[in-house]
Parts: sequence; C-alpha cells; structure tokens
Amino acid sequence: MDSEDIYVSIACITYNHGNFIRDALESFLMQKTNFPFEILIHDDASTDHTQEIIKEYEKKYPGIIKPIYQKENQLAKIKSGIMFIYNFSRAKGKYIAYCEGDDYWLDPYKLQKQVDFLDSHPSYSACFHAYMPANENGRILKPYRFLNISDASQEDLIFARKSLFNNTLVFRNYFKTGELVYPECFRGVYGGDAQLFHLLGTKGPAKHMDNIAASVYRLHSDGIFTGVKDLRKNAERFVLLASALKTHASSFMDQKKLQEFDKMSFLLSRRYLQKMIKKGKIIDLAYIVKKVYKTPNLSSTIFIKELLKFSYQQVIDKIKKSLTI
Repeated sequence: MDSEDIYVSIACITYNHGNFIRDALESFLMQKTNFPFEILIHDDASTDHTQEIIKEYEKKYPGIIKPIYQKENQLAKIKSGIMFIYNFSRAKGKYIAYCEGDDYWLDPYKLQKQVDFLDSHPSYSACFHAYMPANENGRILKPYRFLNISDASQEDLIFARKSLFNNTLVFRNYFKTGELVYPECFRGVYGGDAQLFHLLGTKGPAKHMDNIAASVYRLHSDGIFTGVKDLRKNAERFVLLASALKTHASSFMDQKKLQEFDKMSFLLSRRYLQKMIKKGKIIDLAYIVKKVYKTPNLSSTIFIKELLKFSYQQVIDKIKKSLTI
C-alpha cells in the first residue's frame, strides 16, 4: 500500500494492555471502508505480553499495522504528549481516528460514516459519537452514555466545556499539513485529550453523530486517571492543564476571554475538590489553592470564589438532607 493512498490513520497507544489489545486491534481491522487505512501503535515499554500480541498482528498484517516498541517508558519521562509525539507526527492519513489499546469499537462502519461526514462538511474539524463504559472483564456498566448529545462549538472545545471521548473521535490531520503543532507549553502537562480538543477547537467545531454504535471504554486500575487514587495529584494535574491551555490561548485570545481558563482550573478539578471536602481533607484543599496562587497565569481570586460558592452549596445540600431524614 502506497503511503500516498492512506486516507485514515488509526492512532493507538498501549501500556500493559495484554488482556485488552486483541479487542482493539480486531475492532480496527473489522472496519468496512472504501479507502485504505493504517494502524499506528505506540507501545510504551509494556512489561506484560502486549508487545507479543502486537508483533503477532504486525506479522499477519504487514503494511497496515505499524508499531513502535519502546524499551523505556516514555510517559514516565515526559509526562504527556505520547500520542502527539509518536503517532500523530507520523500519521499519513487525511484523517486520524483515535483509540487507546484498552478500548474498542463496535460499529464496523464507524470510520466510513465519520469520514463521509468530514469529507462533505469541511468547516468541521472533527466528529464524535457515544461510548459505553465497561469493567476490566468487558462487562458493560451502562448501556449507553452520551457525553454530548449535541455538537461541540469551537469555544466548547477550546475551553474544555465538552469533552469528546477519545475513542469516538475522528479529526482532520492538521499535523500533517502543518496547520497544528504540539505547543511547548503542553509538554510535561497531563491531559493530552483536553489539549487535543483545545487545538481542534482553533480550527472548527465538532459534530456529534447519532448513527454510530457506541464504542467501549474500559475502566481499570492501570488507567492514567482511574488508576490514580491521590485526590491532590489529580486536582493538581487539572490546575496545571488549565494553565497550559491558557498560555496557548493567550496568543489568539483577548484578556477578558482568557479569564474563562481561571474558572476552568476549578471546573476541571471540581470532582476531586468535592471528595476532599467530603472527606475533610483540608490540608489537601489548601495545597491546591496554594498551587493556583503560585501559578503565574491563573487567578487565585476567581478560583477561590468558585470554590467558596461550591463549598457553600455543599453545606446547604447537607443541611437540606438532614432536615428530610
């Protein structure tokens, strides 16, 4: 297959996905399309049998499956940007489809439907659909879950108001054309999905498609965020993510609009802050407030204001609940 003929690049990252990777690869290979595609896999030095399985498929499907096998874990070294640095940068397709090695697709016409839409709607940067969460054994936890039942505007994407679930996403390959590059301010900051959505938002809105069967997202202990139990660490990651997005947006957005990122620093970390409040982890809560205060481009005043409003509502809700008992 000539590289010029590749229309879609399926980008996949893996780490210790030995129990899941076959499902992902089979769901890629079952796609019925009128165009050729490639499957780019970056394995981040798995210590289980993930690489053995990928090599088995690489041998069976030469020219389609194109892996990178790391000997040293890159995420531990650079913290983020693995998909950008090792997969998006080498993608030859006009479009990129995103799916991690522990997730998988159910609709054999998923790629064809999404590509047909993007081909006929050049103003959209991406399109997405529903997903279903499952446990490690593949048992579906909820029949369907629509993160968004409507389109995502450019501002929705830029400000992370709508999170398009990565394994449902197909987007234009702006990295191949040079229209998008991975910003330096994103390096070392967790939150690659939000970074991608932010960048796509600078190019156009995203379409929600309701004619595609939901994909499957696995919740398991090795997931980047599901595997981290530390509330402080997760909250801190989202504060730093908001800061990085604000730094990037400062090159094309006015000061008034940039204040949205100060609210975002709270909104992204809210679920972890809520647990801190519920568990009485005041020291951890104070640490996050201090982190915001020491982050130069974030407003601690706005963050604290949002936190106080939220905390007040939590207290009111507890009082109301006690009165009804």
